[in-house]
Amino acid sequence: MLIRISLLAVSIVLTSMSANAGCTYIAEVNSRTLFMDISDGGCGELSISFTRRIRKDGQPVLDSIKSFPFDKECVLNLEKNGGPSGLTCHANGRTPLAGATYKRKRIGYEIDDCPESNHMKIPVFQYVCVKGCSDQVPKVLEERNICD
Repeated sequence: MLIRISLLAVSIVLTSMSANAGCTYIAEVNSRTLFMDISDGGCGELSISFTRRIRKDGQPVLDSIKSFPFDKECVLNLEKNGGPSGLTCHANGRTPLAGATYKRKRIGYEIDDCPESNHMKIPVFQYVCVKGCSDQVPKVLEERNICD
């Protein structure tokens, strides 16, 4: 029974991360070998949630997801205007980002399909690994446009 409740709680948190703009959303990785979400899960504590256990259908094994407070693992680097310019993760961190530095880069534009957006053209960004990049470190973190 406790496992069922825990899985339900994790499922609700993951759903709210992808469906709710929340207050802070940084990036995600969703590959054959890694699921990672860097967000506050809907105005909660900013954290890095991840697992390397991916099912055959590409979905993460929910009960294997680990979460750590973002500020204990990484630092978000800011531009002079206050916008994010990248992130630097502590070498002794507990996530796959440990020791890596990422630079935020615009990779193009897309049409915003959120309600009330008037289908505006908006920039698309990625965080690209520029230092501490190894086989175990994600090369790219995808920034997603999340509707309010």
